[in-house]
Amino acid sequence: MNDNKETACTMGHRIRKGVFVSAILVSAIILTLEMPAQEAPSLVTSPGLEAGGLSEGEMLLGELNCVGCHKTSDQVKENLFVKQPPLLGDVGDRITPNYLRAFLEDPQSQKPGTGMPHVLHGKGRAARKHAIEDLVHFLSSLKSGNKPLGVEADGYLLETGKQLFHRVGCVACHEPQEEAKKGKKSANPADEILRQARAKAAGKKSDPISVPLGKLAAKTTAEQLAAFLMDPVSIRPSGRMPSLNLDRNEATAIAVYLLRDQLKGDGAKETKALPGLSYKYYHTGGTKKVADVEKLQPRKRGSVDRFTLGPKERNENMALVFTGMIRIDKPGKYQFFTKTDDGSALYISGKQVVNNDGVHGGQERSGEIELTAGKHPIKVIYFNVGGPYVFAVYYQGPGLKKRNITSSVLTHAGQAMKPVGIEKLEIDPERVKRGREIFAQNCAGCHSLGRGKEDVAPAAMPAPLAMLRGKGTKGCLSDKVPGAAPQYSFSQSQRAALRKVIAGEVGGALAASDRLHRSFSAHNCYGCHERGGVGGPSSRRFDYFQPSMEVDMGDEARVPPHLDSVGAKLRPEWLQGVLTNRGAIRPYMATRMPQFGEANVDGLAGLLVSVDIPKGAKEEPPPNLDLLRPGRTLVGNKGLSCVTCHSYGSYNSLGIPAADLTQMTKRVRKEWFTGFLLDPQKTKPGTRMPQFWPEGKAVRTEILDGNTPDQIEAIWAYLSKGKSSKIPSGLRKVGNELIPDDEALIYRHFIQGGGPRAIGVGYPEEVNLAFDANSQRIAMIWKGGFIDASRHRNGRGQGFQGPLGQSVVKLVDGAPFATLENPESPWPSESGKKGGFKMGGYRLGKYRQPTFFYSFNGIKVEDYPAPVESAGAVSFKRTLSIEGPKGAANLWFRAASGQVEAQPGGSFKVNGGLVLSFGLSPGSKVVIRDSGGKQELLVSVGLENGKARIEEGISW
Repeated sequence: MNDNKETACTMGHRIRKGVFVSAILVSAIILTLEMPAQEAPSLVTSPGLEAGGLSEGEMLLGELNCVGCHKTSDQVKENLFVKQPPLLGDVGDRITPNYLRAFLEDPQSQKPGTGMPHVLHGKGRAARKHAIEDLVHFLSSLKSGNKPLGVEADGYLLETGKQLFHRVGCVACHEPQEEAKKGKKSANPADEILRQARAKAAGKKSDPISVPLGKLAAKTTAEQLAAFLMDPVSIRPSGRMPSLNLDRNEATAIAVYLLRDQLKGDGAKETKALPGLSYKYYHTGGTKKVADVEKLQPRKRGSVDRFTLGPKERNENMALVFTGMIRIDKPGKYQFFTKTDDGSALYISGKQVVNNDGVHGGQERSGEIELTAGKHPIKVIYFNVGGPYVFAVYYQGPGLKKRNITSSVLTHAGQAMKPVGIEKLEIDPERVKRGREIFAQNCAGCHSLGRGKEDVAPAAMPAPLAMLRGKGTKGCLSDKVPGAAPQYSFSQSQRAALRKVIAGEVGGALAASDRLHRSFSAHNCYGCHERGGVGGPSSRRFDYFQPSMEVDMGDEARVPPHLDSVGAKLRPEWLQGVLTNRGAIRPYMATRMPQFGEANVDGLAGLLVSVDIPKGAKEEPPPNLDLLRPGRTLVGNKGLSCVTCHSYGSYNSLGIPAADLTQMTKRVRKEWFTGFLLDPQKTKPGTRMPQFWPEGKAVRTEILDGNTPDQIEAIWAYLSKGKSSKIPSGLRKVGNELIPDDEALIYRHFIQGGGPRAIGVGYPEEVNLAFDANSQRIAMIWKGGFIDASRHRNGRGQGFQGPLGQSVVKLVDGAPFATLENPESPWPSESGKKGGFKMGGYRLGKYRQPTFFYSFNGIKVEDYPAPVESAGAVSFKRTLSIEGPKGAANLWFRAASGQVEAQPGGSFKVNGGLVLSFGLSPGSKVVIRDSGGKQELLVSVGLENGKARIEEGISW
């Protein structure tokens, strides 16, 4: 029952230079197979491993969860990375009765290398068969109660899953299912274990042993395997099988591929293919993106001979997903098209080729892809929100003019997926009861139920760990295991290693470096990463590590980075995010950073820091914000052209998509950053990063007088502002982004939050506003990107466009000015024309900065907002020039509404973020008053001379 990836194997590792080391996972107890006892396959720690704080016995002690049954001291437990076996609360959903039966009868025959012992070996054949059947009924009764949905055979998923399995990192631990270059299938896992054991016995070097997958096709369903792949830690809490951050479609594709033997059926040698496509039909309820369609449950499924809307049941709020294989007869460059109203997307082999997404009128979009001759997975997603519908799919290529994709080149899988040998088990309550008792006697010491089920208490606890000392011990470590003890497939060396560590138990607390090495080994970090000369992809697996896109970065784009001194490179909070919150910075790398579960790696970031940073290290000084401008110049295309390779937030780089610069100072330490810029190859061997300060001398001598420390400090200071900085020169966002360069830009259109008569203003300082001409007010301010005009310049140009940047703040709505009878009078609800306001247009001044004009009951207002920069921060200074009848009284300006707090120095914080300050002409004053359960920030405007002036500082 301990049938899981993490107990299946220990992974050896090979330094890329060719020196073999064994970084033990030792979740594995290797199958003896038919070899003589003296040749029993086993994994032995190689020379130097124990010097790193690891011994095979200690690793086995933790990986087999020996301390789950045998009591021992807290000191022993503290030194172990204990692996908890799978939770079995819903095992009846996940594993078929026939597999459970076969696995309990002989675990190793179903999954070579599993750490699951034979717990019923001491019973006679008949009694064992009876007990196993009772256990099968009990385990099969443990279900979640959720209705299974099933997964239909799908050639697209099969081929996509094959690519994902070999690309995202599965093969770092599991045996590749095909050779990376030659196209030959790899060895059977059991044969592989035997081959490597013989090689080890002969003193020969061999590649790392893979984690066996076992007989998956008989074990589970594609639906259950996909659910497990999305969140393996919820079933195997110790995280040896990590999450690879798969979405549902990716997980389903890999599950279909791993269970591909289910597609053959009836002993067929190959999956049956039928003409046409599979489809899923949805009622969407207003879905407006193709990415959201497959998050819904399909209303029906079926097959069609071509791309057609024939299966639809209505015209509005519906969607279709088509999948299958397309036959390409001639290799070359092909162009695919979709013409749709509303959105659509077309994928080949998992790669999006056509993006025609969004709500729009009938429009055609296309994309190109290089294809070899043969069959390729194809997928099209289409949805329509309302109104007319249009749907057509075309292609063209070598020898083919633009045409519809005909049924003659389309195929799909022809049968449903179901486990091999699946049986329908009628649960017998009496057998369930007896099975529960057998579980308590033999299984409950290791296995918890979890998954919403109450645990079964163990019937008895074995002797304490210390009682197992000595060669004459009775139990699972004896040369001849008694019937009452579980029988593991130990090799002689593994048994000896366990006896050795139990004889002395474990010494004092491990050093931080030893705990770090042990954690890396337990979680197989060495399968992808190299640290201290240990680990990295083995020679046989190296070719499976490939970039996710075409990019000229060599091994840097495909092989996970080495981790030498990584604790001195990365900030602890970033390390923690990488380990527990899917932190990622390399969009070009297909291999994904696994997530092992926070409880399992919670202290790893701290360990890395404590090991890699020497004691007494200096505290990092704050950035020098006076150097922001030269820093921006250096980063942009007028300086060192960092943006040629590096992206900047949502702005793509001009070339390869290297790490996002806005995350740099959040990610790395300043000392590492400085050393990297001065000598990239020394700090990160093999990097494509060029050297801009050879021998410490600047190549751009005209910036900051060529002072190297000042230039590096300027870059650091500029990057420290992240996305709030003005973007580097040379960048342009995809789409129709309007980018203010040397002067302000005006955009008059439907702006979300600014109204249908909004006047958007983008300033070169990268602060922006939207003035609502209907209600004569500044409705909204934001930082960063100004506006993307794509919506209003394509198709019908309908709808509201929101701000492109970030830090969006909506200012107070309603009338900006009012005449109140007394300070307690409620603010009028009418604004705009109904409130007596009249828009007078705007005038563009220096650098095209606008001044807005409006009037209110004979009072004229000039409203001039302008950006102000100080110490690297940009805010607005808004000047309101007011002119009216002399002596006019009771005129008020409303600056804010909500939660208002007076601040030291005379400013006011609004709703916890916006900060307002005021400079007023004589006779005016600021007032905070309560109104309807909230507060209002008002300015009483004095017009004794017929004029008044309000200078409002706005920062956020």
